[in-house]
Amino acid sequence: MKKFYLLLAIVFSFSYTINAQDWVFAEQFASTGTVKPVDIKIDGTGDIYIVGTYTDALTIGGLTPLPNSGSDDIFICKFNSNGTALWAKQIGGDGKDIV
Repeated sequence: MKKFYLLLAIVFSFSYTINAQDWVFAEQFASTGTVKPVDIKIDGTGDIYIVGTYTDALTIGGLTPLPNSGSDDIFICKFNSNGTALWAKQIGGDGKDIV
């Protein structure tokens, strides 16, 4: 039983030393349909790329809204390291497109 309490004390002591990540920025993707981000990558300069699918017109970061050509279309967008939306592209046709 002493070993259990010792293990419990060690686990709790480590949990106090773990720090959460700080928020850098947050961005809302506006659509009347469904938006499903699938993957996020950061390049060597800190620029952020997000790819996913959406089912209706999609607005990202105040950029020109992306149209929807069919059931699910694909979007890819780029933000700089400060969180400013640089560009967004739509990929897709009449049917359901999958990332």
